[in-house]
Amino acid sequence: MSLRLRNALGLLAGLLACSPAATESPAGPPALRGFNFTHEGFRGGGGGYGTPEAALSMDHMVATGANAVAVVPYGFISDPVQPAPIRIPRRGDGESDARVRATIRMARERGLRVLLKPQLWVRGGWPGDIRMADEDAWGRFFHHYGEWISHYARMAASEGVEIFSIGVEMAGASHRTEEWRALARRVREDFRGSLVYSANWYQEYEQVQFWDALDLAGVNAYFPLTRSEDASDEELGRGAEEHYRGGVAGLARRSGLPVLLTEGGFGTSAGPWRQPHASDEEALAVDARDQARAYAAVVGALEGQPWLAGVFFWKWPSHGRAARPGRASFSPLGQPAEGVIRSWWSPAAEDS
Repeated sequence: MSLRLRNALGLLAGLLACSPAATESPAGPPALRGFNFTHEGFRGGGGGYGTPEAALSMDHMVATGANAVAVVPYGFISDPVQPAPIRIPRRGDGESDARVRATIRMARERGLRVLLKPQLWVRGGWPGDIRMADEDAWGRFFHHYGEWISHYARMAASEGVEIFSIGVEMAGASHRTEEWRALARRVREDFRGSLVYSANWYQEYEQVQFWDALDLAGVNAYFPLTRSEDASDEELGRGAEEHYRGGVAGLARRSGLPVLLTEGGFGTSAGPWRQPHASDEEALAVDARDQARAYAAVVGALEGQPWLAGVFFWKWPSHGRAARPGRASFSPLGQPAEGVIRSWWSPAAEDS
């Protein structure tokens, strides 16, 4: 057995040892189970990071059986092909350092383990659009990105965060293997916890070559389960098993690392299994039962998988409000899908 594999297995054993899941059967939920806790409700209605509404929302989240949470501050990029400094939000209603720290502390007070997952918001696109024209531009980009991500690594260290993501879905930049290895080394100078990279589900997670610099292999898992609009539960289950017990399990074998599903989920649109990554605003029809069926298929495929370090579903809003009837939403909060998740995590909820 390689040293890296022994280290990876040791990490997973450590997660299990400090988790209620340590006493569960192999068919139980994973060691880490949580949601991406998103900064929402700060315009007009209250409820953003660090507010009393966020504390109540986190309590509801804990009641599902969650024992972990992903905190997600954003940096904003106007032009994905021009390197420039990445601004840290300072506004009082934004994801300021004070609000992010307050949210991490809320989680710590509730006994939750924390994944700090800073990610880039690219105007008019997504992080995969980041592509520099030449070597000089790549050098300047990684300089600016390194300054930005190191800021959050120092925050993670000072707040006792357990897991830190060094990047999210940067599919146009993740081929720069040596730059990412150097970035991981730089982050480790400040942060002593576990490192992960959150790769996009479409091709990127299969192409990343710097897993050896990390402790966990991360996937933002929005795999289509089938293209059929009227899929049966059996068809959904087969699609989920193909992706998770096939492709993602293969990543664990190739990398020698436990896999952390850093995102994943479905909206309340009709047939959300066809394009899980599509936003709620794109839904033409609302069907919360279809959301629950898709979640049930994924839960069935993940049940008892030894390579699975944990899962952070997308998403749980900090304002804590369920979608209004007839309104599409990406959150399972207040939907039948929440019951599916609770039923998977309920042994942990009962033991906690």
